[in-house]
Amino acid sequence: MGGSIWADCSPESGTTFAFSVTAEAGKAAVYGIDKHDLSNIPVNMASQHPLKILMAEDDTGNQMVAKRPVSKLGYRIDVVSNGVVTISYVNKYDSDLVLMDQHMPVMDGIEASEEIRKFAPIKPRVFALTASAFSDDRDRCLAAGTNGFLTKPINMSHVIESFKSCPANEFLREVYRQSWPFRRARPARPTFMPTLWCRRPP
Repeated sequence: MGGSIWADCSPESGTTFAFSVTAEAGKAAVYGIDKHDLSNIPVNMASQHPLKILMAEDDTGNQMVAKRPVSKLGYRIDVVSNGVVTISYVNKYDSDLVLMDQHMPVMDGIEASEEIRKFAPIKPRVFALTASAFSDDRDRCLAAGTNGFLTKPINMSHVIESFKSCPANEFLREVYRQSWPFRRARPARPTFMPTLWCRRPP
C-alpha cells in the first residue's frame, strides 16, 4: 500500500510500533436512503395498513434520517434511545412494530429483544435495524427473537415488506383514514395526529 512502519524504543517506556498508509477516507455508518426508494414510496400506506411503531436508536442523526421515509409512508413513529427505555415503553404501551438498533448504551438491542420476547400476551414484531450486515450479526439478532433483520443503508422495499408482514392495527385504521384526506385537501395547514397511547390493562 506504499506505507511505512517504524518502532521507537525506550528503556523507560518500552517499544512503540507505528505505521502510516495513504487510504481513501471512509464514510460514517448512518442510515443512507436511496433517492429512487424515496420517489417510489406509497404515501398512503399508513391508512391502508396502520401500525403503531417504536424505533430504538441512540444516535440523534440516525433518528432524524430514519424517521423521514417512515413519515412519508404516513406513519407516526415514537423514538427511544436505549434498550432499558425500550422495554419500559413496550411493557406499558401496545406497539405493533419495534425497529431495534443493535448497538445502544445501557442495554443493547440483542438483550432488549430477548426481554421483549418474555412479555405475554402482547408481543410486538421486532426487526433489527443496524449497520452490521455480517451473517453472525444476523444470526445473533434472530436467535434473540427478532422477526427480521434490516440493514443500513435503508432499503425501502425491504422496510415496506417488513411493515406489511405485521398484522394491521384496526384500532388505528379510522384515525389514519381520516387524517390523510384532510392533509391532501389542506397541504399548507399542519395536521396534528392525536396521541395514540394504548395503556395495557393491569
